[in-house]
Amino acid sequence: MAAPALSNGSYRVVVGDTTFDLTVHNGTLRLGDAAADVRLEPVSGQQYVLLVGPKVHRLVVEGRDGGALTLWIDGQRVEASVKDERTLLMERFGMQAGGGGASKEVKAPMPGLVLAVHVAAGDAVEAGQRLLVLEAMKMENELKAAQAGTVAKILVAPGEAVGKGTLLVTFS
Repeated sequence: MAAPALSNGSYRVVVGDTTFDLTVHNGTLRLGDAAADVRLEPVSGQQYVLLVGPKVHRLVVEGRDGGALTLWIDGQRVEASVKDERTLLMERFGMQAGGGGASKEVKAPMPGLVLAVHVAAGDAVEAGQRLLVLEAMKMENELKAAQAGTVAKILVAPGEAVGKGTLLVTFS
């Protein structure tokens, strides 16, 4: 397993009962508004040395499932999750990925123009499969399936303008 690298961007991290915002920019790490002196050095396989200021911790990454991590920090098991900006935006617009109880609907996260529809009613789709492309603010946004399923209806067509919250695709 490669080192758990975070590219430049913003993240929401949950460790146990604690939630914090993390920003990475050119190797500089910020927790909230404060710069953090944190480094992660690979040792071997799934083992790392976590340096937090002057403190040194032994870190073992036991498993990865999407943004979920099972960590052993100095011998103590800790459940953590990391969500990037895109995942947080999708959640904010009610388009959560994975997990039971995920919506059987895909709604427009913002007003825009449907550029392409990549599935048809009756198609079986996998989680993460591209459903359609929505242009908003001169940017193309791919909307993907949050979970595996079968497309029940496509309610829009290429060239159609949609508003925020417009129902685009339903699953059976």
